[in-house]
Amino acid sequence: MSAIGTIIENLPERRFAPGETIIAEGQPAEGLFFLCSGTVAASKEGVEIHKINVPGAIFGEMSYLLDCEPTATVKAVSPCVLRLVADRDDFIRQHPETALYIARILAARLDSVVRYLVDLKAQFMDHKDHFGMMDTILDSIITKHPRSIEKELRARDLVDE
Repeated sequence: MSAIGTIIENLPERRFAPGETIIAEGQPAEGLFFLCSGTVAASKEGVEIHKINVPGAIFGEMSYLLDCEPTATVKAVSPCVLRLVADRDDFIRQHPETALYIARILAARLDSVVRYLVDLKAQFMDHKDHFGMMDTILDSIITKHPRSIEKELRARDLVDE
């Protein structure tokens, strides 16, 4: 966390006790959070996704970049110290290297998802159920503009009703 640690060291510190919610899915977030110490658990729709204890981990970046409510809940598992970026736009303008930091984290996540989906496709390519949709899903992730994905999802939802 050394490079990002220097950038965030003067940000307001927030402490959370075990069980406290840092970010709540679907609720307005205070801003971006950088983990300094402790362990948090991220969950979506009540399903735990992952526990994170890596200093420099960031939370709230998806809702910031997508300009939407948080897409997951983040709770403290152990006593946690985080740094808060309340004015995200101003912070990114003042520290553009942070945008690259966030982009690298998101690219690594996307790479993991794509690798997993390709593996699923290989295992279930002969299935005609939802596993047969892997081509469509991979195509959406890799090549399509987000607006076209949203249109396809809306069209699919209308058909499913």
